[in-house]
Amino acid sequence: MISTISRRYSLDEYRAIEEKAEEQDEPFVERYSKQAQGWLLSDFRSLEVSISLDSVVIALSMAEIYRGVVFE
Repeated sequence: MISTISRRYSLDEYRAIEEKAEEQDEPFVERYSKQAQGWLLSDFRSLEVSISLDSVVIALSMAEIYRGVVFE
């Protein structure tokens, strides 16, 4: 899923996301990248993909991010 982001999270919303992460039962990462027309949101839900972070010229594999995590 890709969409344009036009608002910022409040601290309360961020904390809610953090609490939900503790209950996570599948791999999931959201990447926000700045584009000329605004922020672009990309969702990643598979351990088989890598996430490119162009601003720091690196790619992170979902498998590495979730290494050691057991999903219920």
